[in-house]
Amino acid sequence: MRASKCTLISSLYVLFIFPELCSSRSTETNGPRDRFWKHHIEQKSLKIEGIEYYDTLERCLQDGLSVPDFEAKGELKAKRSIGRRIIDSDGIGPVVLVEIKNGLTPVHVRSVQALASCIRKHLPHLSEKRPMYQEFQLDKDPGLGGNNPTHLAPFISIFLPEVVAEMYRTLEMAFESAGWGALVARDELMAVDWGISHPRPVDAGMRASEHLTYSEFPLLAMHHDGASTAYTMNFAFSGKEDYTGGVFTITDAQEEEHSIKPDRYSSLVFLGGEYKHSVSRIYSGHREMYSTELWNNPDIPIGSNLWSASSENMQTFIDMCNEKGQTVGDLCNVTFSEKTDRGLTLEEIKSKYDGNDKIDTPNQLNQLDEWDQPDEWIQRDNWNEQNEWNEQVESDETQAPYNDGSDTFLTEDQEPHFLVPLDLAPGEMAPLTFRHIRRSISGEAYTIALPVQLLEEFQAYIRNDGMMELAQKLLYKEKRLGEGEHKIHTLNDGMKWGAMNTGWESNTDMIWLDPADEECFESLLSVLRRGGFDVILESVGRKFNLNSLMIQGIGAIFLSHFDHDEEYSQMHVDIPGSQGTFYNVVVPIYIPQEGAKLYVGDKQDWEALQMRQNLGTLVGGETLHGSAECDYRETGGFRLSFAIYLADVSEENLKLIASDSTSLWPTQGDVTWFRAQKGRLWNSDGKNSLREDIGRKTLTTRDEIDECPKRKELCEEDPTEFRLKCPLTCKLYLEDEIYYQLISKSLKSNL
Repeated sequence: MRASKCTLISSLYVLFIFPELCSSRSTETNGPRDRFWKHHIEQKSLKIEGIEYYDTLERCLQDGLSVPDFEAKGELKAKRSIGRRIIDSDGIGPVVLVEIKNGLTPVHVRSVQALASCIRKHLPHLSEKRPMYQEFQLDKDPGLGGNNPTHLAPFISIFLPEVVAEMYRTLEMAFESAGWGALVARDELMAVDWGISHPRPVDAGMRASEHLTYSEFPLLAMHHDGASTAYTMNFAFSGKEDYTGGVFTITDAQEEEHSIKPDRYSSLVFLGGEYKHSVSRIYSGHREMYSTELWNNPDIPIGSNLWSASSENMQTFIDMCNEKGQTVGDLCNVTFSEKTDRGLTLEEIKSKYDGNDKIDTPNQLNQLDEWDQPDEWIQRDNWNEQNEWNEQVESDETQAPYNDGSDTFLTEDQEPHFLVPLDLAPGEMAPLTFRHIRRSISGEAYTIALPVQLLEEFQAYIRNDGMMELAQKLLYKEKRLGEGEHKIHTLNDGMKWGAMNTGWESNTDMIWLDPADEECFESLLSVLRRGGFDVILESVGRKFNLNSLMIQGIGAIFLSHFDHDEEYSQMHVDIPGSQGTFYNVVVPIYIPQEGAKLYVGDKQDWEALQMRQNLGTLVGGETLHGSAECDYRETGGFRLSFAIYLADVSEENLKLIASDSTSLWPTQGDVTWFRAQKGRLWNSDGKNSLREDIGRKTLTTRDEIDECPKRKELCEEDPTEFRLKCPLTCKLYLEDEIYYQLISKSLKSNL
């Protein structure tokens, strides 16, 4: 009956990572975010080229703020809210951008403006005119625009720590809303040590922090912020009514443009190192922004800026400081490289362009690397004598309206067969409705939004226990298990899992991996507890008017390929007769680049649903479903899903729910264990929950045959016969004393 796993399987997927590509640098090696500037605060000293600036800048900042502002900046907290979210137009990729309304308070904005003014006054070399064509080291400017930055890192952390704390709260809100924790988990699993690596907000350092104006430039052409940047935060210091034009546009992976003009004090938080973005022509008024780029390194030290802040330069600097024994609170007497990614120092670049501000034709863009060369620049090839684009200047009102993100569902290109809402809060459910006939699937079939932390917890779990390596070995290296054959595997954390195949020998290599005993099962309940699965239990229980819920099983499903036969024989229901009492929640863990689909429907119609991270698929016990086609073998990859089975157990359905014969554990027909789990994790009166779980009821386990203690080696050698007859000897169930100690420890660790 648990052939449903085959269905579930198609919902979640993993791209196999070649270990030879993977290496990583530890946080202990890189050091904390404040590593290279904390000593300035502790010593109240900031010498630049032999001149002391600490007291000068501190007094300037105090003089630049009113007394109420200066006193309030440490007390105020922004009243943030989530605005628009921009999602990759294919519906599969990550959230590209999150708008945070009121990302900073007016007092904090004035504080940053005052600090920028002080830097320009006392350290004028940290303020510049920055044409974009010089960053790309073109001979002439084809009209790429630019901006006027005042470099504030790490001064902002030294003199305005209250503002920095507010900035990171804004980042945290965007991070949680976007589900970028999945990117962090992915990078950690891959041990990313090249290009972009996504840290958690608490671990993200400042690669750059710049107060920006555009007084000398009409626009900023399409660009990305470099492979070193994980997140970019742009705070709007001017209101959208203060200037015409100047619309921010970001291009997703499908080259679809999304535009937004933020309100004053709002922040646009986006994946700046991956997605190209631009500022359209500013026709009039004053556009003022504050931009901070964050990366998987400490904050840059004084003496560096965005020109030279590459990951390579920073890692070289860190290594040299480590060799000299530098720690937080000490000055590192090492010079940060002044070389840019293109091999020149900023001084060499500036001298190259002295007196050369002419605009050339866009053909000059051919010198750019392909990665740096947006198509828009090449297409505009008409120029007039005033070195402007040969196009009619339009006001904001006459320009074509840009996408405001108000659509309710994913587009037909993104999801051809079903209506899937764009935004669902964790636990929120939407019935799976056929797009073209506007009919919901009969029975129980829903899209359900998953808590972001659930994916993170699952990925951390499988990363630590070595499940990925086991799956790759079973799929690609070992002889396939025979039909009905089980094998016990002990993973890195000591947990035992039972592996079996689906019995479909010809068209898939699907593997089911289930907990082989109660200890392993409880470790997975801890994953659900930490992952916020309570919200799913509450939603399902209330939606279907249930009395209570227990978790009947949790299993991992791997496969590298699946081909349906002519009859689509994989289409099935889980437990006939269980409608209204039994549910599967399909949790996608990894989806390869090729995508992954799951057939869902009823006797009248079924279609393939595109699976998406942080969106689960809920199917009832009598909902028709089955794996969809896939093939990842060319890349040596596979996909991964976890199936979570929920049941409202009663005396009437106890034998039915316990009748599953697929997994090794719990033992088929063990109504005693299921009765002990009844209502354990949720009930309608609110007394039980996963978060405050006190465990199952007491349970007595006995061996069925006398030979059990004498033949312990057969517990793993004979998993389908001896192991099941000797549950006490083989420790299928924990003794009560040990069990409740484990539950108590688990709850304490999750508080």
